[in-house]
Amino acid sequence: MKKNKKKKMLDDFPSRKVIKISAVIGGVVGAIYGYYEGGLIGLFVGLFVGFFLALFL
Repeated sequence: MKKNKKKKMLDDFPSRKVIKISAVIGGVVGAIYGYYEGGLIGLFVGLFVGFFLALFL
């Protein structure tokens, strides 16, 4: 019973919004990681990738 209820809740939840939010979070994490690895260039690359994913998913 619990599994079915959980699955129904997940189906009702707007999954596209979750994908966009996770893409933005991924972009921010990528930007922070890129900043530590390669400075400002890595920062912009991480932000670009995150927003690109958010727009096209």
